Amino acid sequence: MHRRIFASVLLVLVMSGMFITNAAAESTAPLASVTSTTSSTDDSSLAQAESEMNVWKAFVLGAVEGITEFLPISSTGHLVVTQRWLGIGTDDATKDAADSYAIAIQFGAILAILLLYRRRIVSIVKGIAGKDEQGRSLFLSLLVAFLPAVVIGVAFEGPIKDNLLGVGPVIAAWIVGGVVC
Repeated sequence: MHRRIFASVLLVLVMSGMFITNAAAESTAPLASVTSTTSSTDDSSLAQAESEMNVWKAFVLGAVEGITEFLPISSTGHLVVTQRWLGIGTDDATKDAADSYAIAIQFGAILAILLLYRRRIVSIVKGIAGKDEQGRSLFLSLLVAFLPAVVIGVAFEGPIKDNLLGVGPVIAAWIVGGVVC
């Protein structure tokens, strides 16, 4: 049963990655006509962005997200390292697009999580409405666990983005996590 769910989730992630990539490739045609009237620097940036992502790379990123999302490891960290390994988002012209792609592919993982844990989510909703004590307890536990992360994330958003989302800090966190756990 769990193998089927895992295989289905992985397939959804890979297919969503391929769909997003194809949609992005099709949407660059109008951009090419707009940028043809601009400088050659813009043309080279567009060409570089188009060459950085293809269906094979989308498949790899989808597989990395699908496999790592259900393991007690950082799926985002693995996407950051995989993007660097594949040469995606290597300069300022393509970094935002690569980050947006990573967010979009993680949306597939979120949908898979919602599907996988739908019974617990229903229990939480019933708990909020006062009809399920176990669901209410789970909701409160999640809220207490989530609030410190929100406060720290909002307070230190800039330094976190500037210093912790690169390949070096991700690998360092993997090493520390491996030693501690």
